[in-house]
Amino acid sequence: MQCFVYLIASACINVILSVTALESSKEHQPAARDLQQLVNNLRTDPNGLFHIGNDGILRSYDKDNNVIDYARLDSAELKSLAKRYSKDEENLIALWENADSSMIDEAQIWSPEPLKNSMSLGASAVSPNVDQLANMIAVDWVAIDILTVKLKIHIVTIVFMME
Repeated sequence: MQCFVYLIASACINVILSVTALESSKEHQPAARDLQQLVNNLRTDPNGLFHIGNDGILRSYDKDNNVIDYARLDSAELKSLAKRYSKDEENLIALWENADSSMIDEAQIWSPEPLKNSMSLGASAVSPNVDQLANMIAVDWVAIDILTVKLKIHIVTIVFMME
């Protein structure tokens, strides 16, 4: 069951990143790197999560919230991600406005500030309801990407369990 949920989670992440790639190509913005390929190349934990910090670093965390891999995102990549959330675009752009991931040293990459409102992607995790997710998004803009993926995983898991 957990393996199946992991496959669904991977599929959801790939779909979301594919949509991002399509949106940026429609706008004729030069893509510095393929974000989907970037995520696919990171080490992952089936019960972990991805998080983009206000430092412009995309981190892959294991289930215990330890950083297991990372990628430095540039300004164009951060803006591309911000555009995925049109109503939140200004907030995300403001958050990442001065982010320069090239200036972040290895120690800070591997030992960032603790995550706020982190959750496990595991099948056995207790998933929050939609209101809790909305509150988390309002509190921590950086967590929007992973919360969107988790909400979709939660919905897919419920549908699968009902069948």
